[in-house]
Amino acid sequence: MEIIIMAYIHKYLKALGREVKRGRPSVTVSAGTKRKLIRLYLDEGLSIREVTARLGIASSSVRRRLKAAGIERRSKAPRPMRKRKVSLHIKGDSSNTILK
Repeated sequence: MEIIIMAYIHKYLKALGREVKRGRPSVTVSAGTKRKLIRLYLDEGLSIREVTARLGIASSSVRRRLKAAGIERRSKAPRPMRKRKVSLHIKGDSSNTILK
């Protein structure tokens, strides 16, 4: 029911020539929040997951606030190489698994 009402209101306002924005409202970041983000994310080098734990907010909120504050996100650190099991099928050899 609520969706139908919102669609009707949207059509009505559009017919009046009013601009209607859909979606999430823009985020404004206060100076204090920006300082916290700079200290935690840039100065201390914490990950987004660690910043969320410190601030007690969702990771999507941290990413949105970083973007709104004009702070570029770091690229993800490369994952370490994992050892894989490789099987060699040699007739008569029971030790056919090695780590590479």
